[in-house]
Amino acid sequence: MKAWIGIDVSKLTLDVCWFVQGEPAFLKVPNTPAGFGFLLSKLPEFAHLVMEATVAYYLRLAHYFMEKGVRLSVINPLSIKRYAQMKLARAKTDKYDAALIAQFGASQEPSAWTLPDAHLLEMQQLCALEDDLIVQKGMLLNQKEAFTQNPFASKTALKTIQGVVKRLEKEIAIVRARLNELTEANYSRTAEILRSIPGLGPKTAQALIVATKGFREEVNGRALCSYVGIAPRPFQSGTSVNGRGHISKMGSRSVRKKLFMCAISAIRNNPACKVFYERLKANGKASKVALIAVCGKLLRQAAAMIKKDQLFDEKLALGA
Repeated sequence: MKAWIGIDVSKLTLDVCWFVQGEPAFLKVPNTPAGFGFLLSKLPEFAHLVMEATVAYYLRLAHYFMEKGVRLSVINPLSIKRYAQMKLARAKTDKYDAALIAQFGASQEPSAWTLPDAHLLEMQQLCALEDDLIVQKGMLLNQKEAFTQNPFASKTALKTIQGVVKRLEKEIAIVRARLNELTEANYSRTAEILRSIPGLGPKTAQALIVATKGFREEVNGRALCSYVGIAPRPFQSGTSVNGRGHISKMGSRSVRKKLFMCAISAIRNNPACKVFYERLKANGKASKVALIAVCGKLLRQAAAMIKKDQLFDEKLALGA
């Protein structure tokens, strides 16, 4: 019988909980290799660790116990939050969270986590860094534009901004080159298929590779929409509640932003997406709603092409 071990991970400490004959047992250790070793020595037989994917603080811990052969699961924090709401949880402490995570493991029996490949983890970091650098560059350019409208604009300020922008552009180029290198070395065929779809660019292709862990498992269009967070979320109950639906937004916001820009390009360059968009508009759908639907269309095309291991074919896409 498994012993489900809940771990609440923070930057400095780990709060650990498991249940012995229905009673919680707690342990607090440092979030360090020494703390990991001490925790390992205290684990009960048939332990299965459960932790949240809290930024990067969990990764070193998960990697350590994977190497030690201990089974573990890494859970989306939103799943734990919804579980707490279901149980009408009123407390919010590290110990209570650890107990809640242990209870979640025992009741839901989540699947075992596997460590992503090192190159995929590097791509994940580089994609995030590139996005941040681009945001910083945009903020500085906006500030430069605002300064130039000032009749007393500081030449020093403008020169400094221009210098920082040039350095950011250089760093962005370095990050992009490394991303392209990793993509070609590990996912060249997948990237080629994704880039063949009119509207999907290289950055979005890389973002999808990272989001799906390199399409390691078979992914259909519906699952891909869920990964990204554009799956529809209706709001309806009985005859009296019929609210406005939304997309779930439970996936990567960065991927959704890239995909939305791809949809704008796809309604011009992707014949199937263009026909789909025009039909939705003719049926009275708002432009933004129709564009989000095109995002889903692009993802379904991507999933189909990856599954068939073939490049985009316009006739097939149009159903000819």
